[in-house]
Amino acid sequence: MPTPAILIVDLEINPASEGKDFPIFKLGAYRPDLNSGIERSFRSEQGFMKALQEMAHLADGAKWLMGHNIIEHDLVYLKKHAPHLSWNSLPVIDTLRLSPLAFPQNPYHRLIKNHKIISSEINSPLSDCQSCWTLFQDQCTAFGKMKLERPGEFSVFETLFGPLPHHEIASDNIVIARTVEPQSPKRLVYSIREMLKDKDQHDSNDHLKVCRTRFLQLMKHDIHDHTIHPSLAYALSWLSVSGGNSVLAPWVRQQFPDTARLISELRDHDCGDDQCSYCQGTLNPDAQLKRYFKLPSFRNVKGFEGGQRAIVESGMKGMHTLAVLPTGGGKSLCYQLPALNRYFRNGGLTVVVSPLQSLMKDQLDGLVRKGVTCAATLNGMIEVVERAEILDKIALGDIGILFIAPEQFRNESFISAIRNRQINGWVFDEAHCISKWGHEFRPDYLYAVKFIARHSRQSGQTAPVSCFTATAKPDVLADITRQFRDQAGIEFRQFIGDNERDNLFYEVQSVPDNEKNQRIDELLHRELDHQDGGAVVFVGKRTSAETYAEYLKKKGWACEHFHAGLEHNEKSDIQDRFIKGDLRIIVATNAFGMGVDKPDVRLVVHAEITGSLENYLQEAGRAGRDQANAKCVLLYDGNDVDTQFGISKMSQIELRDLKSVWKKVGYLNEAANGKNGCGKIVATGGEILRDTDKYMSFDSDDRQADTKVKTALAWLERAGMLQRTENQTRIFPARSGRLDLQQALNLIETGNFSHRIKDLYGRIVQIVFNAPDDRPLSTDDLIQATAFSFTELRGHLKKLEELGILTNDTLMTIILRTDNTKASEKQLSRLLTLEKMLWKALKDEIPNADQGEWQNLSLTSVCDKLRESGLETNPSDINLMMQSLADDRSARKETRNGTFQLLDGGNNLLKIRFKDRSESWESVQETAELRRKTAACLLSFLIAKTHGVRQKDVTVETRMGELVEQLAEDVELSVQIPPKLREPLLRQALLFMHKQGVIKLNHGMTILRHAMTIVPDKNAIEARRQYLKEDFKPLEEFYGERRFQVHVMQEYALRALERLSDGRDLMSDYFRLEERIFKRKWFKGRQEELKESASPQTLREITGTLNDMQKEVVVDQSGKNRLVLAGPGSGKTRVIVHRVAYLLRVMHIPASAIIVLTFNRFAAQEVKRRLYALVGSLAAAVTVMTYDGMAMRLLGVRFGSKDRPHDDGEGFVENQFREWCKQATALLSDGLDTDAENDEARDRIMAGFRYILVDEYQDITEEHYNLVSALAGRKKSSEEDKLTILAVGDDDQNIYAFNGTSNEYIHRFQTDYKVEAPDYLTFNYRSTQHIISAANCVISGMPDRLKVQHPITINPERKTQPDGGVWEGQDPERQGRVRIIALPFASDTIVRRNIQAQAVVAELDRLKQYGTIEWDDIAVLSHDNATLTPLQAWCRQRSVPYFYSREKGDRIKLRHTREFLRLVDAAKQLHGKLLSSGDFVKLIHEQAARSGSQWPDWFNSLAQDFISEHPEPSGNEVHAGEAQHAAASLINWLYEYVGNDSEIRSEGMFLGTAHSAKGLEFKHVFILDDSWQKTEDEDRRLFYVAMTRAIETLTIIQNTPGHAWVNHIPPDAERTTLTFAPIPTLNTRYFVLSIYKDLDLDFIVRSTEEKEAMRRLRIAANLKRDDPLQIRHLSDGRCEFLSGDTPVARTSSKCPSIPGHAIAHVSAFTVRHRDDVKEPFTKTIPNKIGSKILEKWPLIVPMVVIPPGEDHSVERRNGHERKFAQ
Repeated sequence: MPTPAILIVDLEINPASEGKDFPIFKLGAYRPDLNSGIERSFRSEQGFMKALQEMAHLADGAKWLMGHNIIEHDLVYLKKHAPHLSWNSLPVIDTLRLSPLAFPQNPYHRLIKNHKIISSEINSPLSDCQSCWTLFQDQCTAFGKMKLERPGEFSVFETLFGPLPHHEIASDNIVIARTVEPQSPKRLVYSIREMLKDKDQHDSNDHLKVCRTRFLQLMKHDIHDHTIHPSLAYALSWLSVSGGNSVLAPWVRQQFPDTARLISELRDHDCGDDQCSYCQGTLNPDAQLKRYFKLPSFRNVKGFEGGQRAIVESGMKGMHTLAVLPTGGGKSLCYQLPALNRYFRNGGLTVVVSPLQSLMKDQLDGLVRKGVTCAATLNGMIEVVERAEILDKIALGDIGILFIAPEQFRNESFISAIRNRQINGWVFDEAHCISKWGHEFRPDYLYAVKFIARHSRQSGQTAPVSCFTATAKPDVLADITRQFRDQAGIEFRQFIGDNERDNLFYEVQSVPDNEKNQRIDELLHRELDHQDGGAVVFVGKRTSAETYAEYLKKKGWACEHFHAGLEHNEKSDIQDRFIKGDLRIIVATNAFGMGVDKPDVRLVVHAEITGSLENYLQEAGRAGRDQANAKCVLLYDGNDVDTQFGISKMSQIELRDLKSVWKKVGYLNEAANGKNGCGKIVATGGEILRDTDKYMSFDSDDRQADTKVKTALAWLERAGMLQRTENQTRIFPARSGRLDLQQALNLIETGNFSHRIKDLYGRIVQIVFNAPDDRPLSTDDLIQATAFSFTELRGHLKKLEELGILTNDTLMTIILRTDNTKASEKQLSRLLTLEKMLWKALKDEIPNADQGEWQNLSLTSVCDKLRESGLETNPSDINLMMQSLADDRSARKETRNGTFQLLDGGNNLLKIRFKDRSESWESVQETAELRRKTAACLLSFLIAKTHGVRQKDVTVETRMGELVEQLAEDVELSVQIPPKLREPLLRQALLFMHKQGVIKLNHGMTILRHAMTIVPDKNAIEARRQYLKEDFKPLEEFYGERRFQVHVMQEYALRALERLSDGRDLMSDYFRLEERIFKRKWFKGRQEELKESASPQTLREITGTLNDMQKEVVVDQSGKNRLVLAGPGSGKTRVIVHRVAYLLRVMHIPASAIIVLTFNRFAAQEVKRRLYALVGSLAAAVTVMTYDGMAMRLLGVRFGSKDRPHDDGEGFVENQFREWCKQATALLSDGLDTDAENDEARDRIMAGFRYILVDEYQDITEEHYNLVSALAGRKKSSEEDKLTILAVGDDDQNIYAFNGTSNEYIHRFQTDYKVEAPDYLTFNYRSTQHIISAANCVISGMPDRLKVQHPITINPERKTQPDGGVWEGQDPERQGRVRIIALPFASDTIVRRNIQAQAVVAELDRLKQYGTIEWDDIAVLSHDNATLTPLQAWCRQRSVPYFYSREKGDRIKLRHTREFLRLVDAAKQLHGKLLSSGDFVKLIHEQAARSGSQWPDWFNSLAQDFISEHPEPSGNEVHAGEAQHAAASLINWLYEYVGNDSEIRSEGMFLGTAHSAKGLEFKHVFILDDSWQKTEDEDRRLFYVAMTRAIETLTIIQNTPGHAWVNHIPPDAERTTLTFAPIPTLNTRYFVLSIYKDLDLDFIVRSTEEKEAMRRLRIAANLKRDDPLQIRHLSDGRCEFLSGDTPVARTSSKCPSIPGHAIAHVSAFTVRHRDDVKEPFTKTIPNKIGSKILEKWPLIVPMVVIPPGEDHSVERRNGHERKFAQ
């Protein structure tokens, strides 16, 4: 056939350069009849003119000018810039304008994307010209077929539009007429009527596809307006195929606006005429309900007239609608029906925004079951192949209802897919998420509102918005309406219904957690034994679901757990079995259970309280969806309330998070746009957190980290500081399927890289190759693991791709079934057989479907035919198969369209027609055959990857390229499928098997960068604006609302427990009343309770036993620093402990954010033990340490087994602590006198800490004060950067001035930490009134006391009790008064001590006559240790248990003791192994069994404290497994535990100095008279401390006339005088030799003979405390101590001589290390003993007992003078 002389032209233009530079930069021209073309590029008008000259020969002889969009685009520029061209006046053919007429069902022809030609080359105008010619030929073919088969329709279009080029079938010529003979008006009207007849109706003569009234007006009047004829042609073309997936091209709307107007007038407006079949059917809600949902009528809804029908009618009319219906009340129908109806009317898209993937799936599955094929969902769980298909279908118009998460509004592919669609409506399911007062507010919903407003402005029309919720309060509804009014100018028509459903009956039962499983079993029997139906048990955690399900199965129930962790096939099986009734119960996690839609659920049980009444009603609403009665039971345990408060707190962000994110945005902006610039930032959440999370309340390991960053950005946006727009997702090369990890590492190793680069690449490759197969790997994960910047990572990934280790091929995982029941192979074989037989039946049943006419297919009839052929099937299977066949695309053409268009006709009837009229039965079956062969080929390959594994879910990994290779290697398919069509057909085959359930497509291991686009506000950047507390208030209000919702849920449960009707009333009022009125009614007088994030029970546990002042300190939420001055027994430690408990359990502050500092380790352990008793395992992560311990942790040092030499002594240790404190302070602050703003070191180390509590603040030293100051960030300029500090102390108990402590630091605290006034705790809960009065009299004379105006008093609860306490009635002699025993003065010190001891014993004997007194209840205190020696003798001689607190310098550090180090060694032996907590406790008890009598109690305490910090799992926790501890961490814990301690407090009478008793209390206290003659303030405070240790009785001994404090005791004290004669045996002295001064440290291994050393060590290893030792006096005055005949210890030359009649026994063991030995003494120590290297040895410490009668005067040796204490 001759080719027409057509000149095709295409210009490439840059509109942005118009007016500045020449806009045209490329030109292409093509003459198909000459098969010649040209393409030229240029930069100027001269270049353009030259190009025109070069193409002049193509214009010669041309009869027509053609282009795609040439009229509105190319020709405009040609006439402007080259008006002289003769061919500008040629007749014009615009292929763009012909497309909607030629391809009404698919105006997006295979060569058109949106309205542009798809180039085979980038920016190639010549290629576009050639594609335009191909398109034109297809158009001519289509018009030729139309003229032949539908001549009337062809004539109408030529009349309205003009001549249509077409193939003349007879001559096979292309006919391009210049003029056309139009139809007469009468004939035209007739032809149009024929085109608009609804052929789907039985009597099509009376039924039109449009409104009859408006059609008549059109034919009478509008038809005569020739200006609208082209628009009318387009409207008629679209209407001819209307009813679903046909799309009116957007450019038609823009260039021919009358088209959309005519369609809308003809199809969207109810004329009200009963004779109009279209309006009475298509625009009638009742008719549409029957059509789509097969329901006879709508439901009524309490609260407004019209029920569901009124809402549907509003939606069908395109009105903005806000509706509240109860859960299960049919709200889904209220938006689905208008969406389906409007899709049928105009082909537009309804976008449904839903918060949960499970809810989306539930909605979609429900529509599919009803036969709706035009719905889809788009969320992050859909894998890439299926997602691509859905996006295509959206753009092509195949999707009418799209369910999305709000996050999709930032997704560029989604935005692109809907860009050219008419939006019929935006629907917000669960619309309460829009409101910040809603229980599930999500910031992305606010962006969705903004997006809709912007979309409306850009498109020029506002699509109707519909908001639906079951659980919205008046405040929430007001907020929703305000948002849409302010953002989009939308006002809603409101339908506010009642939230209650008449068929649901609610019940609350109080059940402890450990009894819930049994109660659930009882409820199931109660509700299900007598009726059909099932039950859903809702739980909060996956482990709970599994545990409850296992229990119920054991009880005989058909039950399974159901949560997101299940494999795909397992999940589907459970859901199917539950819906069919094979399973009666599922135990589901809350969010996941919402996706289970079973009509006959008769019982819903909530095993745990929910976070809001809204959530509870939504989840309970799963019951009774068939409208029959059902029960909803809540099992209430008060502890669940606190769990909900904790969950809520975990999801919150804090002010510092917003400040940190804003600061990082500033850094990123500067990096991207320069120091003074402001523009777009593209970053991921992980990139924002990098180097920032140290300053935030969460870190990058937090599983909610990305969400929290996005939340922070959303609130920064609300503050006007930035805008966040579309996301930008980039895919990077992933692992190659051709290599395993080892092969990849080998490639790196053999590469020419430095060691550093090899390590870096190796690290990346290990992460990538070890990543899970079925989900993407974020670049954030790689950045966090490698510490690279994104730029660095991008370069490394590129290099690894060049090495062939990573590949750009699409990775995917595919789940197969290889079990015997539903194996994928068997399923595919059956499906392929079914499909082949189905094709034969289709051609018989619907022969004219290829003519573009709707054909009715009876699924029942098809099933009968297939059964006759021997294949058992059902209508559901046929329906599913037809939906898959409908998506088949041509294997011969690059078409984007499918095969069939389907409509559900109800009653197992499908309406079917071909989508592309140019297709034939033969061509579509050819495509299906290729797809079947492809599927079989692929499945065979995939099954081979399972390596014979037989199970329900088998996951295999593959690549798209690998699958394409399989097709290329297949002998038959490689010939039948062109290379460029292999991947499309492959995707088609995969989707076919996926939809038919043969396989499950899953995400592959892809490396993704999900980045956000952020634009900081220029003014905010330039003004260096900060995010302030004022900005944070809206977020605080939101969190306050969340807290209120938990309180309401608890109140409902408690009220319903008392009276169910009260619970119902509360529920009704909650959704009916304004919040302020609701609070006033149901929480009257309890407003303060609502401010707490804890249950009343928890508050009682923490604050119920506190007095008002204690409580004020404990519950403070102001964030201010506080100083508490507390008297003895007033509960200082109690305040600290309960304050920490309040922070943990009420304010839900992370335990890791709290530091407690104490003066000594004993106090630290006491704080920890009390914390564990109060809050349990929550206390584990609280940092409770001494000041010195904190310094050591900051510096990363500890006293290990090889610290500095023993003989450096206590002085070294004290100096070392001071030095460490100074170093730690410097580390934190770089010197507190430097610029505090540059204090980055402190920020880095202290990141995460927020509260610091200091106990015994009066005992702080200069070094400690500076350390606390640095910890607290005192000099930071920003208040938010400082820690909140609470200091508790008593200036009256500052007794360590000799160590550098001073009350000055208390005064400084008020100034430095801006404390207006201290809090005073003055109630003494410890001592009797007599003891308190006496102590007050002693201390009241102190100058500069801080508590002068706040005297210590007895606590109010005891004021009515006798002043002498219980002893006032028991002891007739002293009646509970303070007793002062005066003794005659003796000048001899030994005598004075002797008779004081007798006085104590005498008074004890007297007291025991009137009451029971345990030895542990007694403390004898003195100024100096020596005064206590007679009492020590008395205890030992009478076997009275006692504890003697030795002088500080003579104590053995616990970390040096043999017993402790044996435990450390036992842990070291487990190097490389992991121990459970229970295993380590066993290890501790084994060491306790090896140790002496004083150790078991200490080891037991050690074990208890460890297990408190690291509890063993129990109950439901077993599934998670036990915590496992490495040996190194256990050893570190042990050393931190013992710290610098040096005494084990044993049971019995306490004998010690007043200093040693600090922080202790005893029922009976005796204070001996020694060295109390001094009148210094420190001694007064020391005596005061001694007095205030007493609980019940206080006895003071006076035997010196100069006692400074006895005379201050009030006159009502009981005074008596006693006389005693000295008792010689009490003068027996018990000396533990000093390690550093009295012992030869290395004697036991210093021997000339190895055998002797071995013998000594063997004997020493078996010794225990109190074992006897013989003393052997040496000629040089020293002594050896022998066990049997083996010497095991020897005195040093410094030790005083030991009398001959002295005896000895083992007092303690310490350990000496080789590293402790100084030069030159190391030479005397052997390197080995036997075959074992000698690294350490025991040092036995003897106790020497010297009976009375010897003169122990001063001994001189080697110039040293020393004597044993007298």
